[in-house]
Amino acid sequence: MTVERTTADPNKHVVDFLRYYCDPMNALDYAVMLRGPWGSGKTFLINTFLADRLKAGPTKHLYVSLYGLSSVRQIDEAFSRQLHPILSSKGMKIVTALAKGALKGAFKIDLTSDGKDSVTIEPQLPDLNVLEYFKTPKECLLVFDDLERCSVPLPEVLGYINAFVEHEGFKVIILANEAEIIRRNIEIDRYNPLWFDIG
Repeated sequence: MTVERTTADPNKHVVDFLRYYCDPMNALDYAVMLRGPWGSGKTFLINTFLADRLKAGPTKHLYVSLYGLSSVRQIDEAFSRQLHPILSSKGMKIVTALAKGALKGAFKIDLTSDGKDSVTIEPQLPDLNVLEYFKTPKECLLVFDDLERCSVPLPEVLGYINAFVEHEGFKVIILANEAEIIRRNIEIDRYNPLWFDIG
């Protein structure tokens, strides 16, 4: 697909390409990076794009800001909060904490009436699986914002993101201030995203 930059909207070619990229009919095996300095409008552009997609018809996407996250587990938790907003609410967290506390004390059963516990049952609350949300990975979109502000080592977070693209077939958009990443002496190009400059 050819994209042309116009003077009326300098980012029209980016939006046109994102529409092409996110089309389920296009099987693509790479992530797209929107890069630009802080304040260049990356987050505004992607939020507008996502809102337009929702208006156009049923679609699925998850958006996470990596700002301040220090483990890939926290990224999973951020996705889980979006997938299960009721379970992530303050009231439900209190109920869950109480339930976990009640379940932590294992049930002990004396089957032989000899005064000794014959069976100990320790119930576990199931973990939420982010991948259950997506029935058809080619139709879903994951957006990772603030890559340069993530406290997870960059190779680790990019490996985490790459697993969604390479192994699950997800479409992924990454937003980053590449100048900050370069300042940290990390070569982003070796992870081979297709990139667009915003502004």
